[in-house]
Amino acid sequence: MKKINVKFYSQESVKGNLSIYSIDIIKNKHIYQNNAALISNLYELEKKYDVEFCESFENVCIFYSNFEAINNDINLINIINKVKLGETKKVIFFQLDMNWSTGDNAVEKIENILTNYFGEHINKVIITITGLSSKHKWNKIKPIYNLGFFTYVLNKNINEVKKYDLQITNRKKWFYTTQNRIRPVRLHLYDYLIENNLLEQFEYSFFSIIENKNKEYVNWNDIIGSDEGLKTDRDFYLVKKFDNENLQDGHKDTQLVNFEKSLNTYIDLIFETSYNIYDVFPFSEKSFKGILSKKPFILFGGPDIYKGMEQLGFKNYDELIDTNEYSKHFNTKDRLKIVLESIKKICKLDIAEVEKYYIGQKEKIEHNYNRLIELINDNDKQFLDLFK
Repeated sequence: MKKINVKFYSQESVKGNLSIYSIDIIKNKHIYQNNAALISNLYELEKKYDVEFCESFENVCIFYSNFEAINNDINLINIINKVKLGETKKVIFFQLDMNWSTGDNAVEKIENILTNYFGEHINKVIITITGLSSKHKWNKIKPIYNLGFFTYVLNKNINEVKKYDLQITNRKKWFYTTQNRIRPVRLHLYDYLIENNLLEQFEYSFFSIIENKNKEYVNWNDIIGSDEGLKTDRDFYLVKKFDNENLQDGHKDTQLVNFEKSLNTYIDLIFETSYNIYDVFPFSEKSFKGILSKKPFILFGGPDIYKGMEQLGFKNYDELIDTNEYSKHFNTKDRLKIVLESIKKICKLDIAEVEKYYIGQKEKIEHNYNRLIELINDNDKQFLDLFK
């Protein structure tokens, strides 16, 4: 068994302070607390690769979400001092999700923050980013772009999907979609499907994650963020949950695919959380749910979402949506219009035609699934390699 000497910290997403994650927490598998996925993933990595994380300041790994929120608290001061004294050989800032800092000077700001903290020891700092970018220009640091710890959620879905026959046909619906939080583009999607009488062709869930769990209806006043010029006129929208679900933890439970519903459809419609970021392709586990279900997909996200999928080694479904045209538009409404019109066009097809299309995509579907498995394994190994 290989021993990995490391001290783990987790950043508070708002205040930016660092909290110590004791190795004992991982070994005792206290997985139903804050950052459960993080702790569980570390435990699974120990089992899968026959390694043991040992408490030591030889390496420091700081799990972060929003880098610009990190501040010079007592824990970070202690880490910096140990780097200067030579006790700590490497400091790894590992991003957990896709909450990338935006703006024209994001890279410069982050490099300045790290240089200010670590000075001449900047060469001992590694930063990872959950996403992809060919536009970032780094000068002082060479970042690593990866899947973050979304691999934990993806692996949970992979274990679950083994219970199902993914090759079944004679499905009854065209699309499967889940839209959990009330964001402007999602409410606009819901309104469009209602207005065009398309819901009958969907297995769908809208707004499973809301503050008031007993709320039956929502309206535009409930959205998260600004209206983005997408405001709808309907007075209320039904909160629609799948009838075979009993969500105990809305955030955690909705990360899992509802395979019973998904496998009654031929195409996944996926709306990513971040869609107004233009210097990076940020993804979450959502981007890969169609691949996990071995189905074609349509994605809505930033302009580079389809290019990003290709860079990761996946094949898009250009017959379902004009991905080249989609990628030309930086305006959210323009990209959304392309997606909505693609949905409407597909829904005009007979279900037998959609099934025929699905059957004809088996080679691409298998390629994407196998590529995802490969990426997950590579990502896990890359994480362990950070401590060499």
